[in-house]
Amino acid sequence: MDDQTQPQTVTNGIYKGSWKLRRRTIFCTLIFCAVETLYFTIWATDTALHQQIAVSIIALGGATIGSYVFGAVWDDHSIRRFQQGDN
Repeated sequence: MDDQTQPQTVTNGIYKGSWKLRRRTIFCTLIFCAVETLYFTIWATDTALHQQIAVSIIALGGATIGSYVFGAVWDDHSIRRFQQGDN
């Protein structure tokens, strides 16, 4: 298998998830959020349902960014602890 399709790789005995796949998922989610927000801002009628959907889409984008940053920090911290022997 090549690196693109392999879900995890091993480096020095540490399993690392594929960041290429993670980034692709993050970017697709953020593009979806941007397109939907643009649609609700320009073309959708102003109803309570559309307002709630727009708020939820913006929250999804924020949660996606937050989890991406937190996940990267968590991964780095876990790798450092493993390499130092603090299992």
